[in-house]
Amino acid sequence: MRQQEAEPAVMNARRGTAQDRASAPLAALLFRHTLALAWIAGIFANRWPAPAGVLCLLLLWVDGRCRHAATILAVCAAFALGLCAAHTSIATPHLPAWAFSKERLRLSGMVDSVQGMPGSRLRIILHDVRPIGGPAAGTEDHASGIRLVWTWDKALCRPLPGQRAEITARLRSTAGFANLSLPDYGGTWAARGIFRRIWSEGARGDPLMEGEPSVSAALREHLRRAVVTMLAGTTPPAGSCDAQGVTSPASGISGNLQAQHAAFIPALLFGDRSGFSQHSISMLSAASLLHSIALSGQHLAFMALLGLGLAHMAGWLHPASYLRVPRPRLALWCSLPPALAYLWLGDAPPSLTRAACMLLLLALWRWRGGVHTALDILLDAVTLITICRPAAAYEVGLQLSALAVGGLACAAPWLGAMRAGIRRRLHGMPRSAARCCGALLDVALCSAAVSLAILPLAVHYFQNTGWWFPLNALWLPVLGMWVLPLSFIGLGLAVCGLTGAGTWSLQLASLPCGWLMDALDWLDGQGLLATPALPHPHWLFWLAWLCLLAGLCLRTRRPAMPPAGKRYLLASGAFLCAGICLLPCWRQEIRLSLLDVGHGQAALLETPSGWRLLADGGNAGPHFDCGAALVLPRLCYNHLPTLDAVLASHPDRDHTGGLGAVLNGLHVREIFHNGEVPAGNGAAFWKDQLASHSQRQLYAGDSLNLGDGLRLEVVHPPRDWTHTGNNASLVLRLTRHGQGLLLLTGDAERPALASMLHRGADLRVRVVIAPHHGADSSFFAALYAAARPDLVLASCARDSRWNFPGKRLRAFLEQGGIPLLTTAALGEIDLVWPKEGGWRLEHARKTPPEGISPDRMDVWLEE
Repeated sequence: MRQQEAEPAVMNARRGTAQDRASAPLAALLFRHTLALAWIAGIFANRWPAPAGVLCLLLLWVDGRCRHAATILAVCAAFALGLCAAHTSIATPHLPAWAFSKERLRLSGMVDSVQGMPGSRLRIILHDVRPIGGPAAGTEDHASGIRLVWTWDKALCRPLPGQRAEITARLRSTAGFANLSLPDYGGTWAARGIFRRIWSEGARGDPLMEGEPSVSAALREHLRRAVVTMLAGTTPPAGSCDAQGVTSPASGISGNLQAQHAAFIPALLFGDRSGFSQHSISMLSAASLLHSIALSGQHLAFMALLGLGLAHMAGWLHPASYLRVPRPRLALWCSLPPALAYLWLGDAPPSLTRAACMLLLLALWRWRGGVHTALDILLDAVTLITICRPAAAYEVGLQLSALAVGGLACAAPWLGAMRAGIRRRLHGMPRSAARCCGALLDVALCSAAVSLAILPLAVHYFQNTGWWFPLNALWLPVLGMWVLPLSFIGLGLAVCGLTGAGTWSLQLASLPCGWLMDALDWLDGQGLLATPALPHPHWLFWLAWLCLLAGLCLRTRRPAMPPAGKRYLLASGAFLCAGICLLPCWRQEIRLSLLDVGHGQAALLETPSGWRLLADGGNAGPHFDCGAALVLPRLCYNHLPTLDAVLASHPDRDHTGGLGAVLNGLHVREIFHNGEVPAGNGAAFWKDQLASHSQRQLYAGDSLNLGDGLRLEVVHPPRDWTHTGNNASLVLRLTRHGQGLLLLTGDAERPALASMLHRGADLRVRVVIAPHHGADSSFFAALYAAARPDLVLASCARDSRWNFPGKRLRAFLEQGGIPLLTTAALGEIDLVWPKEGGWRLEHARKTPPEGISPDRMDVWLEE
């Protein structure tokens, strides 16, 4: 039974007409949906125990029915079942020894799925992967197949599910970039049972495909190739792979801006984004329009309109059919076949699966004449999906789409009130103009409601606040009434063999996409799409935000705030106060955060007075910028987007490549550097940044007073130093009241380290960050003898081809009984020196991320 069931307005929401439901207040949840939310919270608890546990307690407190032992026990049981289901379905498998090989292996596996990624890349999931030939094939567990993800850059052909693929590549871990408050990339893959990955480019690794694809995959690929061929004109069709390999490109659409309008059509029909350039995807994301090319419920709504058209046609041909089946029911059932066809065409992504489940449940509810609301159907659909596959709850697409639809459902009373007010103001306008303006404002209001609902996830996953959501009011009607219909018409004509008419229809559908990309390119050129860096709040603030929205939605169209709404508002205030108590301004400690940026280095130093220094910024490449994706959001976590100083130890790309995003996104007061500039294209940018900021070149003997008895002493290089590159790296020593705490060494190698010792520099510290990621070329035993550290840290990537840290450093530290901790094993490493003295260690990754069994725990800890 529902709470507040006696309210007549709520009864209208459950039983009345569409007009009654639009004007009714938000109905309370059924108790089974409280249990469903507890079940989902239990699944989340497997990865995020603290937020999930707080959410379960919130459900117990807000739901007025949870005042008896039976209901409390039921909610707790649902939470426990969700936790057990997640733990069971995402259990870490035992990976065979060859999966940890450092050598390149010839691998063979069955293609499970293929996804087109921006920049003509393919993401291929392989299962039953085994080594072929070589030493690994002779081991006892070579027959144990694993799942892995293969990223194929500049793919020569497109493998299809059902084929067997062979490739020579080096296995790497999917775990990595485990930083505080940032998305867990390794956990996302682990939820799908994937712990290893490979990468190849073009013909590297001698890729080979064997066997015939499944009938379904072959048919879907045939349709995709037909669409791409018609859009590309004279470009040959994209090739699928056979035993000999096909050397035509994986997408017939080039990556330049002039062809980007054509890339919309495969993305909307098949979920294939390989025709987009990375720059175009970035512009769509900054403009809050990236969701419009994701296969989701808004596209499935077109199928519902098609079902409505079929129902109208049935009534026109046989009017008596409405006497047996009312038109709304008939429209729903007519929309199911095209919706399922679209689900197959898009290869069933999570968000589209959720929408299809909701449509099916809505049809069943209507057929039975049951009572329902949009929130009922959403929660039933998500519960059904997570029961079938608990790990689906970790899919970003499902999280975003469920939160967006939930936000719309909760905001429906407010949207109805706003629509009524808008209609009154448009009363004097001509009828057609009033309808057009009303429809545009409806889309804008819905986009605003969705943006407010998904704000926590948008900031967490994409660092995007969605300031440009009003563009949806202009683009989504064009997408729904022009681009999608003509795209499906073109596909249908191609199926019927009418290639000429199909080409004309597809090219006509892509015209507005070209206008959109031109507009976004102009906005980007004017700097208007640049997303400002905003604080990345603690999860308690996001719970406070969602509780506030829930309370306000319950208040809308009611004469007074209901009890549940009051509890939500009280919970919002409590979460807000708790989040304020966790702000870093209350800390009286020195904190060093060695970020997990893969092969590179970035270290954040924070003092008790709030002074913050970023030493280096990690790497940046054509497809992934550590500065924008990792360092910048980490710097904004629970903090204002400001930085007192940036230090560039030396201009190598793996240390300064990510600083571009930091300097562009944050207010940085001062830059410290060694006087060298990066090579290549980065030189001009670096010189511009130095010209626009207060900057200072550091030499040995310089010292920075940080307050609270802290000083940052420059140990290297001296003013007369002639070496360049790694040996010109800045080396700094952090002291508190003269006692050495930390030695930052950059990429200094033996000549630089020997010079420091020869000059008699005081190097005694508690912690040393190993020079050059712990490479053997920078190993100098005398350095560690002079520093006498309690702990050595190394910033390095998992499974890198350089095998950092080196064997010599490992052996020396093991012999001396000095612990060696790496970001490769532990993720972000946080060292804290409290004001009262001593130190403690924190790290982001608490458990082995890639299937390492307990008997290999010593290897995982790298000690």
